[in-house]
Amino acid sequence: MRKWILAAALLLMFLLTACGEQTGYVLPLDSGGIRVTESGNGALLTRVYEDPNGVRLTMQRRLCGSSNTPYTFYREALPAGAVLRLYDPDAGTWTASQPQEGVYTPNTAVLELPDGSMRFFCLPLTFAARGEDVLEYLPGQAGQLIVRRTPAGFSLAVRGMRSKNSYCTDFTMLTSPMPVLDWESDDNWAWMWERFTRDGESLFCYSGYYRFTPDNYSTTGKNCYYRCPAAFLARATRWEIGKSDAAPLVTAAILDVSMRLQNERGYFPTVLESDWLARDYGVGRNFYDTRFNTDLLELVLDFRARCGKELFRDRVERYVAFYMDFAEKHHVETEHGGWLVADYWSEDMTKEPHTSLNHQLAECLQLFLLQDDTGNAAYGVLANRLLRAVVDTAQDWIKEDHDLHYCRYADGRYGAKDYPDLTYKDIVALDRYLRKYRSRSVPALELLRTEKQIWMNAHGVKYE
Repeated sequence: MRKWILAAALLLMFLLTACGEQTGYVLPLDSGGIRVTESGNGALLTRVYEDPNGVRLTMQRRLCGSSNTPYTFYREALPAGAVLRLYDPDAGTWTASQPQEGVYTPNTAVLELPDGSMRFFCLPLTFAARGEDVLEYLPGQAGQLIVRRTPAGFSLAVRGMRSKNSYCTDFTMLTSPMPVLDWESDDNWAWMWERFTRDGESLFCYSGYYRFTPDNYSTTGKNCYYRCPAAFLARATRWEIGKSDAAPLVTAAILDVSMRLQNERGYFPTVLESDWLARDYGVGRNFYDTRFNTDLLELVLDFRARCGKELFRDRVERYVAFYMDFAEKHHVETEHGGWLVADYWSEDMTKEPHTSLNHQLAECLQLFLLQDDTGNAAYGVLANRLLRAVVDTAQDWIKEDHDLHYCRYADGRYGAKDYPDLTYKDIVALDRYLRKYRSRSVPALELLRTEKQIWMNAHGVKYE
C-alpha cells in the first residue's frame, strides 16, 4: 500500500512539474467578476484574465535559460475571409489585408475572423535582465508573426526570438468572441492597444508597467526600462470603458499587475536608486515616491468608481494606512496647522526630502476622493490639512516671472524649476473637484492657477 501511495505522490509531483501548478482568484466587478488564473512550470509563466463575456487577456513570460531556440506562443488555422491588420509605429498607421504568406515584425497586430471574433497581439518582446527591476529590451530579437500557406488555406503563428544572452520573452494577447472596436470610427480603441509597446517610452510586461530609465537612475542604458509603480497605461484604457467591451478587463489586468507589487510596509516601491535622491537626501533603493503611489491610487479609485467598488479594497486600505502614518511623521507644519508632506522616503535616508507642490496637490485630491469612496472622515481631515498648507504658503510659491517654485525644502527655502504644465493641471483638478463636489472656492488655488497661466502664456505652453 505504501508503494502505491509513494508512486501516486511521485506521479503528482511529476504532473505539477511538467504542467505547472495552477492558482487563481477573482477580481470583483459590478458586472460580475474577472477570473484570473496563473500557472508556471519553471520555464513558462502564464496569467489569464477572463470576463463573463469570454473576453480574455493572456500574458506569458518565457524564461530563456541557455537555449536560443525560438518559441511559438500561439498558433491558429485561418478560415477564409480572415483579415490581418498590422501596425506601423513609424507611420502611426494600420494596414489591413487578407492573409499573405510571410514573416512580419510589427509591434502589434489584429486578426479579425468571419465569425466576428478578434485577436489582438503584442508581439513577443525579448529582454536581458539588468537587476534592480530593470529590463533591457533587445530590439534585434523582436517577435515574429508568421503566416504560412497550408492545404486548407493559411495558418498563423506568433513566435518569440531569443538568444543565450536573453533573460525572458514576454507575450500579451487579447482574444474576444465579438468585435471590440469599430475601425470606421475616429474614436477607435486600436489607438489604446498601440500604447502597450511604445519603444523608447514605455512597455507593459508580464511583471509590470515599465518606463524608459532616466540617465540619473542607477541602472540605465539605451534600451533599459525600469518598473514604474504607477500603471499609466490604465489612463488610456479607462477612457474606453463604455465604448469597448474589452476595456474593463484590460484596465483591471493592468492595475492588478501593479497592485501585486505592494511591499510589506504597504507602499509600492521604486526599486532602483535615483542618483540625485541618493546624493541630496541619502534616499536609497526601494524608495517611496508619493507621486507614483498617488497616481496609482488615483487610477484604482477611478476604476473602482466606474466598475467595481470592492476591487483591491485590502491593498488600498494597507497603502492609505501607510500614507497616513508617513504624513504624520514626515511633514512640516505651516502657520495655521497645515501639513506640507515630504515627497520621498527610504529606510536609509539621511536627510528629510523636500515637498513639491504637484505632489502635495495630487495627494490632497486623492484623500478627498478616498473619503468619498469609503466614507472615512479621517481621510478628509488629512486632506484639509494638506489644503491648509497650500493656502498658508500660496504667496511663497510664486516667482517674480509668475512661474511657481517646484518645491519647498525642509529648511524653509523655495526653489528648483517647476514642470511646464503638470503643477498647473494638478491645481485645476483640485480646484474643479472642490467647486463641483464640495461647493468650495479656494482663492489660493485661483491665485496659483492664474500666476502659472501667465507664465505658460508667455512661454507658449498650451493648456486645456
